[in-house]
Amino acid sequence: MTPPGIPAIYRSLLLWIDPALAFGTALVCHFAPGTYLAGVTARAAGTAFDPVHQAVYTQLAGNYILAGVVETVALRVTSEPAVWRAVAGAIVACDCVFVWSGRSAMGPDVFAKPARWRAEDWGGMGMLIAGIVIRSALALGVGLGKAK
Repeated sequence: MTPPGIPAIYRSLLLWIDPALAFGTALVCHFAPGTYLAGVTARAAGTAFDPVHQAVYTQLAGNYILAGVVETVALRVTSEPAVWRAVAGAIVACDCVFVWSGRSAMGPDVFAKPARWRAEDWGGMGMLIAGIVIRSALALGVGLGKAK
């Protein structure tokens, strides 16, 4: 029941790409939290995972699942562009927190100099920033035509 007025780039991102990444990341958070942490910050690479923190990673996985389910289910049952815009805006807010977290983990000096980023930083930050740009456009109504 996706509204025909939602451009393909938004549908692709919010109905397929985002949910797949969210569910995949949830699995890594829960089942391989050390791998998740090493991907977030170089300082964690090579350090042993402390099982005491498992509950935090499982909760984080739950948040990824929530985002994936909202996109996978809620956006498929509505024909209201306003709902799509609201969901996109909410995810932009969340992604901005992830970018800030990444900046903190990388350190402001490294964050400001992408030439010093690791492949993991490019993957994570690149996807986040590209997603923020696309979702922000949707939240602002770019490409949706005039509201009725």
